Formats: sequence, structure tokens, C-alpha cells
Amino acid sequence: MRVALSLALFLSTTAVSLARDGITALAPGDQNA
Repeated sequence: MRVALSLALFLSTTAVSLARDGITALAPGDQNA
């Protein structure tokens, strides 16, 4: 059960990172990260 929870957390974190990268690529200069 704990492994599944960790996996879900990892996937959600990865999804957020990919989304931020996509937004930064689509709108360069808007985010200074």
C-alpha cells in the first residue's frame, strides 16, 4: 500500500514538472525559473 502511495506521489510530481516545462517552452520569458 505504501509503495503504491509513493508511486502515485512520484507520478504526480513528475506530471507537475513536465507541465511546468511545457508552459515554460510555450511562453518563454513569462517564467523566470
